[in-house]
Amino acid sequence: VAVSFFLLAAGCMACFSSNSATKSTGFGYFLLLWGLFALLWIDWTAKNVLHCVSSGSCARLFYLGEDRQGSQPTMQSFKLATTKYLGASCFGSFLMALIQWIKIMAESAKNQNQKNGNIAGAILACLCVCILSIFEDIFRIVNSYALIYVSMYGNKFWTSGKMVWKL
Repeated sequence: VAVSFFLLAAGCMACFSSNSATKSTGFGYFLLLWGLFALLWIDWTAKNVLHCVSSGSCARLFYLGEDRQGSQPTMQSFKLATTKYLGASCFGSFLMALIQWIKIMAESAKNQNQKNGNIAGAILACLCVCILSIFEDIFRIVNSYALIYVSMYGNKFWTSGKMVWKL
């Protein structure tokens, strides 16, 4: 879905940019940025669902033992990760995609300012990229452990995030 939306956005942008009479590429850029965000979100959602499956399987083995965990523990974890815990995975993925999306735009602004010779703008954008990189790294760790708590205890994402922050 995200790939087709991204291709649609790229096609619209190509149509708008080839039409020299209108010179209006704002909508095409909007679609391209939205498509990029959709790709990031789908990518993080797939990663987080797989993370919930693997951590749920490990937690099931650890807490229940080999004899009480059932015949298909990975399938049971997959069912939980794609039904009950999907909201937590999607929400954590949304936040990660949003941080990365803003960081990509800040890096683009930094490159554009460097190309135009705007030193102050380039320094400010570089500072934003640095802060966003630190925030991304911190949230990546919190997101990972919060999803482990979600798959182990069945908590909501915010509750699990608070539990991780108290560690």
